[in-house]
Amino acid sequence: MAPNPYGGHVPPQATDVLAALRPAVAATTRPPGAFMGVLLALVSLGVVPAVLWAFRFQSVAAADRRALRRVADWTAGRVGSDRAAGLLAAADQVRPHVVLPALVALYAVAAVVVVALSAGHLPFAIDSWGSVLETTYGLQWFRYLRASPLPGAHVVGFMAWSIGAAGAYLAHLLQVHVHARAVRRFLDEFNRLVPLEEGFGPVLLDPIGFGFAPVWMLAAAVLCAASGWWGVAFAAAGATDRRYRRSAVRCLRGGLAKRVKDVVLAHPERGRHAAGTASGRTDVTAVARCPTPGCGRPFGAGVKFCPRCGKRVARSVDRKA
Repeated sequence: MAPNPYGGHVPPQATDVLAALRPAVAATTRPPGAFMGVLLALVSLGVVPAVLWAFRFQSVAAADRRALRRVADWTAGRVGSDRAAGLLAAADQVRPHVVLPALVALYAVAAVVVVALSAGHLPFAIDSWGSVLETTYGLQWFRYLRASPLPGAHVVGFMAWSIGAAGAYLAHLLQVHVHARAVRRFLDEFNRLVPLEEGFGPVLLDPIGFGFAPVWMLAAAVLCAASGWWGVAFAAAGATDRRYRRSAVRCLRGGLAKRVKDVVLAHPERGRHAAGTASGRTDVTAVARCPTPGCGRPFGAGVKFCPRCGKRVARSVDRKA
């Protein structure tokens, strides 16, 4: 049985969920780095970071799917499979995507092929790199060193290269946001079934936005200065991916783990029946509920005040026996 890293008297089913939600489980691959990303982009015509980030994010999405599916199964065991049908369906939607990483690879390959064709050499040869550089990183600068204007093929190749590389990074940026949206839909269902019904606060996913941190803006400036106009998309995709992996997903897992433990410790007698209700049965031991009209918040034995409305639910002792 997996150890319970959060302490407390937690049933085995909830202990497995808490172990699956540990932040260390999400750290399966290193998040994008601005410095290394710029180096890889410069030596690979801008395409390697896009492909690398896209396929590494697949493992992050797969880890999220496993953890959230554990939470959904645990919730179904508490409230019944019928009530948790939406949550189970939302957990199935949190999964690695196939189309978007394939689109990233397609844009990257197309960008390199067009550069090779416009430079007049396919495959590349040692003596063709001058023409390749004129088509890519040197287009903004070589035209000032040449007595004659650049051939039109170089300009066409440069535009196609810029569009292809930018499209690859934008496809990865879309992949991160699509995955985050699926996670938010799961949280909406989970909050409706567990925290809000039990009287606790909801679990939220930190906004990831487009992540323009200063170091990533500097990376974009360096690439744009080297004629890599796709550097803006590079910075947006890399910073957003890094923000999700380093911040949002860790807060998400910590928030879910805290809510699972809060609910279990508030109703310790219900944990003994979780295994039986996982198959759809709802023979859960009855618990007391707040008598306040409109509240009805359930609570375990020994509670003196309702956690939701604050009404006293246990008889007060005004004198000693």
